[in-house]
Amino acid sequence: EIDAGGLFAGLIARQPAIALTDNHRQRHEWERDALNQLRHGDIPTALTAYNEQGRIVTAPTARDTKQQLVAGFWATHMSVADTVMLASRRADVAELNLYARTRAAAAGHLIGPVLSSGERDFQAGDRVLMLRNNRQLQVKNGNRGTVIAVDPDERTMTVRLARRTVDVPAEYLHAGYVDHAYAMTVHKSQGLTCDHTHVLASDELYRELGYTALSRGRHTNTLYLTADPHDVDPDLDQHIPPGECETPEQLLEVALRRSHAQRLALDHQIPAPPSAWTLKELNAERARLRAVIAAAPKDPSAELQSLAVTRRMAVAEADDVNRRIAALPRRLAIPGRKPDPDRTQLTERHTRVRDRLQTIDSEVIQLQAAQHRRDSYLAVHTAEADQLDRLDRELAHRINSAVSRAPHQPHIHALIGPRPASNDPKARTWITAVQAIETYRHTQDITDTERPLGIEPYTGDPLIQWYSVQTAVAAARNELGLRSGAPQLRSLERDVPGIELV
Repeated sequence: EIDAGGLFAGLIARQPAIALTDNHRQRHEWERDALNQLRHGDIPTALTAYNEQGRIVTAPTARDTKQQLVAGFWATHMSVADTVMLASRRADVAELNLYARTRAAAAGHLIGPVLSSGERDFQAGDRVLMLRNNRQLQVKNGNRGTVIAVDPDERTMTVRLARRTVDVPAEYLHAGYVDHAYAMTVHKSQGLTCDHTHVLASDELYRELGYTALSRGRHTNTLYLTADPHDVDPDLDQHIPPGECETPEQLLEVALRRSHAQRLALDHQIPAPPSAWTLKELNAERARLRAVIAAAPKDPSAELQSLAVTRRMAVAEADDVNRRIAALPRRLAIPGRKPDPDRTQLTERHTRVRDRLQTIDSEVIQLQAAQHRRDSYLAVHTAEADQLDRLDRELAHRINSAVSRAPHQPHIHALIGPRPASNDPKARTWITAVQAIETYRHTQDITDTERPLGIEPYTGDPLIQWYSVQTAVAAARNELGLRSGAPQLRSLERDVPGIELV
């Protein structure tokens, strides 16, 4: 967001939304996974993937880093690939453009007369960037192209864009609306798709900016770091946390952990931690999150494993048939001679096996697509899964605390009596029954001590759980040798087969 923001995220959090979850830009699966991890804040895992793939280049000094970046850019640029350098600061972009243009001139890529505009020189062969929308010229802010001719006398240039050629007039050029396009700011690159990007990493990066920079290139996206995080331009404001960044990797991780996403004013209330929630709030949110996770597409992994076994068997059969066919003696094709029955039988069998393999491969492709949809859904809902895990841990903590207080609780005494001595074999039965009671009370929001198991539910899973805990309590009372008459247990002999209260 440029100014006030957060409305889009606020709407998504409150209303149903259709999400695009499949990344079709990056060619490599590992890079799509790493970008997904970066987007969801798993910075160490994402950076490990980039490092293992050789996509993080480190140089001793800031100047060496820029020279390495330009060298990497030039290598991909010379392969006639669409490539660009990205940086956070305009000062860095200007310096990178100067380095790259110097290389282009030395390599003979810039030819003809020079047209100077402000501090910039343009020649045929220069890569340029349009900085302002202009309907008459039919150019947009961010359009990139190549200069094919300049006219120093008329102060104009001709630029070949992606699909057409445009004559840039003097007023547009000298208003400062044309720049070199070997490098650009990450902000300017939003919406750009190219083959390769080379990114100058700095402490000014943050998660959203880093994600934008690393998701521009189809084939490669490479980060360039300085080995000494403190070797920086003294004229630029720095954001290095004191004492935190002794290595370039630490600097990059700290930078990418920062998020600049804006939020609605009503979302700036600090939510209470789960420990401060009531049981009702805790269980309501757990139910909502479970429903979100349960809505994920069906997991096809078991079917994929089964098909993998079936395919291996079919491949083995196909290999066996091919060997048998190859072992048959060759016969000349004579008109009127009956075909070899063995060869005919094996050929037909080979056709059936081949058809079966094609069917299996088709099913595998469909299941892999289903697996990808499931993985994409779960990746989008990683935050919900993490929150559900936190709430489950909070509930387990409360249940354990309740179990530890059970020997002093009247509702436990009313149901299964006081705790037996520690050396009594029945102590384990008593503890197991307490765990069942407190788990049911906490998951059903029961705080009533007069009716320890609450009101009998009408139907569904709560009713099944209600009967289950009552059965467990009745069985524990029988084993503990307690008399009948415990609250809410008098109907068990009638409703639960096999239960006889002593």
